[in-house]
Amino acid sequence: MIQGNVLTWLGSAGGWYDETAMGLQDYPGMGQGAVALRDLEDDTLLFSVPSSLLLSAEHSDLRTHLSSADWKDLVDAGGWTALIMCMMWEDAQGERSRWYGYLKTLPERFDTPMFWSEDDLRWLEGTDILSKVGKTSAEETYKSQIVPLLQKYPEVFTPDPSASHRTIPHFSVDDFHVQGSRMLSRSFSVPKDTVKPDPMGDVSMQSAGSDESADEGAAMDDREAEKGSAAAQLVSEEEAPVVIPDESQVENGNDEEEEEDDHEDDDDDEDSEADIEEEVMVPVADILNAAYGLDNVSSSR
Repeated sequence: MIQGNVLTWLGSAGGWYDETAMGLQDYPGMGQGAVALRDLEDDTLLFSVPSSLLLSAEHSDLRTHLSSADWKDLVDAGGWTALIMCMMWEDAQGERSRWYGYLKTLPERFDTPMFWSEDDLRWLEGTDILSKVGKTSAEETYKSQIVPLLQKYPEVFTPDPSASHRTIPHFSVDDFHVQGSRMLSRSFSVPKDTVKPDPMGDVSMQSAGSDESADEGAAMDDREAEKGSAAAQLVSEEEAPVVIPDESQVENGNDEEEEEDDHEDDDDDEDSEADIEEEVMVPVADILNAAYGLDNVSSSR
């Protein structure tokens, strides 16, 4: 059951929304969604989320409760393990978490194959869907990456008494699946430098029609995409062109040209670093409709 009003929370947490333009509505079987309260012109600013409210591994305080080595191992595990772990931890903090008002509005139950019983999954035999659900690999990740931390830091992973909005046990494998499903269905890709600790700037959402509209991107590999998950992409600036040295310049051995090639390679490295993106949860953005191309997201710094 979805509880609370995420728009009210956003306003109290330092964000902003146009209360004359958007509100919330309950949709049977789907939870809450945004609804326009009046006719909206193109480029109408609907809400703004401070970058500090983006729920990411970088912003979560969990990193301060683990040793630097254990935190590095968690991040280096790759994928979205660190983000899911931080979502589990923040959810268990209850009112102590700055995202409490947001997390308690997220769904706790999903009807995707990840949550089907073995009997129900047998109906998929003969198709390639079973191999793409990824439940076994997800639970292996939970056992190898999450459980050791739970055992090593029991005082860190003890739920706060105020975290009473949940019906499934905190830090359980079911919790891992729920947070993973929340992330896969609602996360956005943002430039990594947007989610550095204590960043400046914000993320804004406008009505469709701007020249700066961002396409809904696939932030997952083919396996996750086959599960029906999708993520929109936040774009903050145009990508710089990548310079590729001409083959004749590489082969002729001219010192001056080699120096130019080295400079171009350095530029390529800088461009690659600038293009690195990270998955984050963007409060409020995930209550908009999921129609392709109708969302318009931009981040500013």
